[in-house]
Amino acid sequence: MNSTLKELERNCAPIDFIEPLAQLVLDGLSVWANDNIYSKHSGCLTYELPLDGNINAGCTSYHDSRYRTKITINLGMIQEIYIQSFTYPGYIKNLERGNWNFNAIDESFSDAEFLFEGGIPPRVSASDTVTYMIELYKNIPGNSNSMWNDEELICRFTMF
Repeated sequence: MNSTLKELERNCAPIDFIEPLAQLVLDGLSVWANDNIYSKHSGCLTYELPLDGNINAGCTSYHDSRYRTKITINLGMIQEIYIQSFTYPGYIKNLERGNWNFNAIDESFSDAEFLFEGGIPPRVSASDTVTYMIELYKNIPGNSNSMWNDEELICRFTMF
């Protein structure tokens, strides 16, 4: 990828915007994991988000209890995940313009409830977290929001 495009993507994903989104998601996931798994074994899952631009993550488990775990995700990694979810709807729109046949293998899944036309799932219900993320996104100063419709935003933030 050329450096100009990468810089443009990074400008669309500032750390001060992404960090609270990541904390919101990870807080919810860690509460769920602790309530449903770790606390039943007298353990605890924690996480940290170092302000490190490297694309890296890791997990530490402790010898005294396999249910005491710490996940470390550099904000550079979170930023990269966000960028990928940011570019997905645009990538799909481009495929649709090129007459990509998204539904070529649908027949073998004809009884599945997840089939839909095109590349962006329609009528996906946004969770409270996704709705909050979209509102934050729409309130970024200087953000024109003209690039994405609501379904694309829901897809983008659900993927993130």
